[in-house]
Amino acid sequence: MVKVQDFAKEHGVTDRAIQKHIQRHWQELHEHVHRRGKNGTWLDDQAQAFIESLMIQQPVIVSDRAVTEDNERLRAENERLRAEIERLNKRAEVLSDKLTESLEERTKLQALEVEAARTSGLLEAAQTERERLREDLAAATARAAEAEQRVQHLKNRSLWQRITREGEETP
Repeated sequence: MVKVQDFAKEHGVTDRAIQKHIQRHWQELHEHVHRRGKNGTWLDDQAQAFIESLMIQQPVIVSDRAVTEDNERLRAENERLRAEIERLNKRAEVLSDKLTESLEERTKLQALEVEAARTSGLLEAAQTERERLREDLAAATARAAEAEQRVQHLKNRSLWQRITREGEETP
């Protein structure tokens, strides 16, 4: 024989759960359950076997308020963390898109810098060529002015100077 309290402890349930089984199945158990004054209720071997068979068929769920509150708190925390993870995933996606755009912009800027360097080189070459052409133009203008002066000088000679070819340079 064993006390209800000890039987409940052995099976990891509350005394109240065992008492409910006894109440529900009183007709089958009344001969095997013994009440002994203030010492409580005792179960014989047949009562123990019968209640164990009930517990196998329908496991008794022990509900503890603290455990329930912890579970609810943890569920709420889990939901909050899932929402936070979702928010962070969206933020990461936005940042990834911005990074991709930034990398594309950087690539475009690098291409523009290469083009600018090439254009700068072409510009320097064009400026050098322009300066050379200006110098050539100045020299040609000077030679043209000199030739114009020579032509004017030759035109201003007298007929005799023209015949004798006076004032002409021999080539």
